[in-house]
Amino acid sequence: MLRNPGELDKWQGAGRSMKILASPEETGTANLSVLLVEFEAGQGTPVHTHDGVEVMFVVDGEGTSVEDGKTSKITTHSVVVAPKGVPHQIVNGSGAKMHMITIYTPPLPGSYIQANYKKVPAKKV
Repeated sequence: MLRNPGELDKWQGAGRSMKILASPEETGTANLSVLLVEFEAGQGTPVHTHDGVEVMFVVDGEGTSVEDGKTSKITTHSVVVAPKGVPHQIVNGSGAKMHMITIYTPPLPGSYIQANYKKVPAKKV
Protein backbone atom coordinates (compact mmCIF):
# COMPACT_ATOMS: atom_id res chain seq x y z
CA MET A 1 0.00 0.00 0.00
CA LEU A 2 1.45 3.34 -1.06
CA ARG A 3 0.44 6.50 0.81
CA ASN A 4 1.68 9.87 -0.41
CA PRO A 5 1.71 12.42 2.46
CA GLY A 6 0.91 15.21 -0.03
CA GLU A 7 -2.45 13.55 -0.71
CA LEU A 8 -3.42 12.92 2.93
CA ASP A 9 -5.64 15.01 5.19
CA LYS A 10 -3.82 17.23 7.69
CA TRP A 11 -4.78 17.32 11.37
CA GLN A 12 -4.01 20.78 12.81
CA GLY A 13 -3.31 21.35 16.51
CA ALA A 14 -1.71 24.08 18.61
CA GLY A 15 1.68 24.79 17.02
CA ARG A 16 1.83 21.47 15.21
CA SER A 17 0.09 19.41 12.59
CA MET A 18 0.15 15.79 11.54
CA LYS A 19 -0.68 13.44 8.73
CA ILE A 20 -1.71 9.86 9.46
CA LEU A 21 0.56 7.56 7.45
CA ALA A 22 -0.75 4.32 8.98
CA SER A 23 -3.45 3.49 11.54
CA PRO A 24 -6.07 0.83 12.20
CA GLU A 25 -8.78 3.13 10.79
CA GLU A 26 -6.85 4.33 7.71
CA THR A 27 -4.75 1.31 6.71
CA GLY A 28 -5.82 -1.62 8.88
CA THR A 29 -2.53 -1.73 10.80
CA ALA A 30 -3.92 -3.21 14.01
CA ASN A 31 -0.70 -3.08 16.06
CA LEU A 32 0.68 0.37 15.33
CA SER A 33 0.07 3.83 14.00
CA VAL A 34 2.54 6.08 12.18
CA LEU A 35 2.29 9.86 11.92
CA LEU A 36 4.23 12.57 10.09
CA VAL A 37 4.34 15.48 12.54
CA GLU A 38 5.29 19.08 11.72
CA PHE A 39 6.19 21.46 14.55
CA GLU A 40 6.13 25.20 13.98
CA ALA A 41 9.19 27.19 15.10
CA GLY A 42 9.43 27.28 18.89
CA GLN A 43 6.41 24.99 19.38
CA GLY A 44 6.09 21.54 20.87
CA THR A 45 3.97 19.11 22.82
CA PRO A 46 2.94 19.36 26.44
CA VAL A 47 4.47 16.83 28.82
CA HIS A 48 2.42 13.67 28.31
CA THR A 49 2.44 9.87 28.53
CA HIS A 50 1.10 7.01 26.43
CA ASP A 51 -0.33 3.58 27.14
CA GLY A 52 2.34 2.09 24.89
CA VAL A 53 5.70 2.86 23.31
CA GLU A 54 6.28 5.92 21.12
CA VAL A 55 9.29 5.99 18.77
CA MET A 56 10.14 9.38 17.24
CA PHE A 57 12.52 9.95 14.30
CA VAL A 58 13.56 13.53 13.51
CA VAL A 59 13.38 13.88 9.71
CA ASP A 60 14.70 17.45 9.79
CA GLY A 61 15.13 20.22 12.32
CA GLU A 62 16.37 20.44 15.87
CA GLY A 63 15.03 20.95 19.34
CA THR A 64 14.83 19.26 22.70
CA SER A 65 13.39 16.07 24.06
CA VAL A 66 12.42 15.83 27.70
CA GLU A 67 12.01 12.27 28.96
CA ASP A 68 11.18 11.63 32.59
CA GLY A 69 12.60 15.08 33.48
CA LYS A 70 15.89 14.65 31.55
CA THR A 71 16.44 17.14 28.70
CA SER A 72 18.40 16.13 25.59
CA LYS A 73 19.18 17.96 22.35
CA ILE A 74 17.69 16.37 19.23
CA THR A 75 18.76 17.04 15.65
CA THR A 76 18.09 15.65 12.17
CA HIS A 77 18.09 11.82 12.32
CA SER A 78 17.84 11.64 16.12
CA VAL A 79 15.68 8.81 17.47
CA VAL A 80 13.76 9.20 20.74
CA VAL A 81 12.04 6.25 22.41
CA ALA A 82 9.42 7.02 25.06
CA PRO A 83 8.47 3.86 26.98
CA LYS A 84 4.94 3.19 28.18
CA GLY A 85 3.90 5.55 30.97
CA VAL A 86 7.08 7.69 30.90
CA PRO A 87 6.38 11.47 30.83
CA HIS A 88 7.93 13.07 27.74
CA GLN A 89 7.85 16.23 25.63
CA ILE A 90 9.26 17.42 22.29
CA VAL A 91 9.99 21.10 21.58
CA ASN A 92 11.17 22.59 18.30
CA GLY A 93 14.05 24.81 19.35
CA SER A 94 14.83 26.32 15.97
CA GLY A 95 13.49 29.18 13.90
CA ALA A 96 12.32 26.74 11.21
CA LYS A 97 9.81 23.91 11.08
CA MET A 98 10.78 20.50 12.45
CA HIS A 99 9.43 17.25 11.01
CA MET A 100 9.22 13.90 12.79
CA ILE A 101 7.94 10.43 12.05
CA THR A 102 6.25 9.00 15.16
CA ILE A 103 5.36 5.34 15.62
CA TYR A 104 2.97 4.19 18.35
CA THR A 105 2.45 0.63 19.52
CA PRO A 106 -0.25 -0.04 20.39
CA PRO A 107 -1.77 2.49 17.97
CA LEU A 108 -2.63 6.01 19.03
CA PRO A 109 -6.46 5.99 19.15
CA GLY A 110 -8.17 7.84 16.31
CA SER A 111 -10.46 9.35 18.95
CA TYR A 112 -7.42 11.08 20.53
CA ILE A 113 -6.52 12.73 17.22
CA GLN A 114 -10.13 13.75 16.57
CA ALA A 115 -10.45 15.27 20.07
CA ASN A 116 -7.19 17.26 19.93
CA TYR A 117 -6.77 18.24 16.27
CA LYS A 118 -8.89 19.81 13.55
CA LYS A 119 -9.10 17.97 10.24
CA VAL A 120 -7.98 19.95 7.20
CA PRO A 121 -8.94 17.91 4.11
CA ALA A 122 -6.29 17.38 1.46
CA LYS A 123 -6.77 19.34 -1.74
CA LYS A 124 -7.93 17.06 -4.51
CA VAL A 125 -5.79 17.31 -7.62
